[in-house]
Amino acid sequence: MRYPQIPPEYLDFLQRFVKLKTPDETTWFNSTQDFNGDTLTSEFAWNEFELLSLEALAGDTPSQSMIRDFWNAHLPIVLSVRHSYAYFAIGVADHN
Repeated sequence: MRYPQIPPEYLDFLQRFVKLKTPDETTWFNSTQDFNGDTLTSEFAWNEFELLSLEALAGDTPSQSMIRDFWNAHLPIVLSVRHSYAYFAIGVADHN
């Protein structure tokens, strides 16, 4: 499991909705379906910003390793494309 230390309060919160988004659909919470890959209608994966960063740095192994380390320590819970790409994440590493 990638995130073994997810706060139980957040896991409880995930059970309270299927979709939670702004009316213009530019900002949304990742849902259980997103994390499980069950959302076929979303254009963004739950880890889209990680994937985009890895793609942008293709061939740069040290930088890609730093990106993976960052996202292994941060669980993205909200994604936004309203004005530019933005996210909220929960720090799930031991030092958090």
